[in-house]
Amino acid sequence: MILISFADQPERIWGAANWIGRRLFRDMVALVPNDTHLIEALETAEAHQCLFLEETDRISNPQLVEQLETVLRRTVRATLTKTGDSALLRWEEGLSPEDREVYLRAIRELAALLEVEEKRRSQSRTNSRN
Repeated sequence: MILISFADQPERIWGAANWIGRRLFRDMVALVPNDTHLIEALETAEAHQCLFLEETDRISNPQLVEQLETVLRRTVRATLTKTGDSALLRWEEGLSPEDREVYLRAIRELAALLEVEEKRRSQSRTNSRN
């Protein structure tokens, strides 16, 4: 199983079958083919089967976490909308129609979690200003 963790709380962790995670990470790399730092981080995440985008990671390496989350959002958006960066993605290759639907269902779940996390961060920024 591949995990993407926004916090050490079950409702803030997305999990999917390894084959889904490998395709997702491969497509993320396809969107940043010349960024060796991001590619290395994604390869490490795939090897460990977990991408950490938690607050502690934001404190220790905010730029990297922001870049990883940006490419993750781009990949999810391109997968679901088939616009913009979608021509670079290869997630569909070799999948049956049933597996395509399984993949898309998992990516829709990730998109929902990304939206919740963005609202959470936005609310946190608002509260910290007050």
